[in-house]
Amino acid sequence: MRMATERIVIRFVEERDLLIALPWWNDAEVMLYADDDPSPHKTLEELRQQFDKEKGEWAPFMERFIIETIDARAIGTVMYRNYRPDTRSAYMGIIIGEKAYWGQGYGTEAIRLFLKHLFEHKGLHKVAVTVSDFNVRATRAYAKCGFRQDGVLRDNAVVSGRYVSHMVMSLLENEYLQLRDELGSNRMNSDVCPTDIEFSSTTAVDMAQATEIVRLRTAAWGGDPDERVVTEEAEALRQEVMGSDPGAYGLFVARTQGALAGFVKAQQDAENPSVWWWLGLVVHPGYRRCGIARGLLERSAAYAREHGATILRSDTHLDNAASIAMHERLGFRNDGVFESPYDGDKKVAFTLVLARDHESAGKVT
Repeated sequence: MRMATERIVIRFVEERDLLIALPWWNDAEVMLYADDDPSPHKTLEELRQQFDKEKGEWAPFMERFIIETIDARAIGTVMYRNYRPDTRSAYMGIIIGEKAYWGQGYGTEAIRLFLKHLFEHKGLHKVAVTVSDFNVRATRAYAKCGFRQDGVLRDNAVVSGRYVSHMVMSLLENEYLQLRDELGSNRMNSDVCPTDIEFSSTTAVDMAQATEIVRLRTAAWGGDPDERVVTEEAEALRQEVMGSDPGAYGLFVARTQGALAGFVKAQQDAENPSVWWWLGLVVHPGYRRCGIARGLLERSAAYAREHGATILRSDTHLDNAASIAMHERLGFRNDGVFESPYDGDKKVAFTLVLARDHESAGKVT
């Protein structure tokens, strides 16, 4: 098997690769992010024994591949394991062993290319991953490729004397195909953000626009894709927007090449008009880390500020590590954990103080 993009090639591991990979398995930092084990622990003979097992007795359940740059420099590996033919499912994992290539999108590009192999060639229905709570880079890479959080295995391992929790994320076949069709194969194998993102606000939506929003929300958050349910939720959203006071409510959307890339609502607090709520942010999985959340925040904050707001508040579920990191990255202050009075779920509260002077209205402090 050999697959390629403009920057990378994925091919089968060969015995000649073992000498190249050996330093990766003995690099404490690489191994910390790869499998929670920062202690160097592989000799060449041990690595060769692992290679033989992967090609032999383990072969029905796993396969490992080398990631190369287009000029044939090996920089890491990608693999699937725990393959179950009855459920057509497997776990995947990736190591970028050459640290000079960290932070340049090679991991995300390799994940997207490998997903093409798993879903389109191997015929999987579900691909899952487990990510350590401290591995923010991996969490963002998988989220950009469409993975959704399934749950958190709390205090699931001990690393360097402290407990580490693991986030379980997964991607289903229909979600992958939808993302591939919406973005196109070039975007699926690229880490380049679009340059034509347009932001707008509205106080009225028609049924087609509401349906588009509900479908993106369903794809990003998970939910019932049944058309009857989508239609009911779209009508409810349309009525919500149409029935709201424009001075106390705004719907903000982001588009690229006409396609919906994200949206968020801002709504005045019922008891304190100087406080507004930032609600229901959704960013298309293919456009995360492209500035869409920040663009939506700036426009909704400006709108709220024009209508007397000095504070913007938000919250998210305690186990949604990606959302917590996003809020903090956007400048929200973490106000701690509270129990929702509606469903009893544990959530994290956030506050953003809006600029007070006229010229910087809409910016944040």
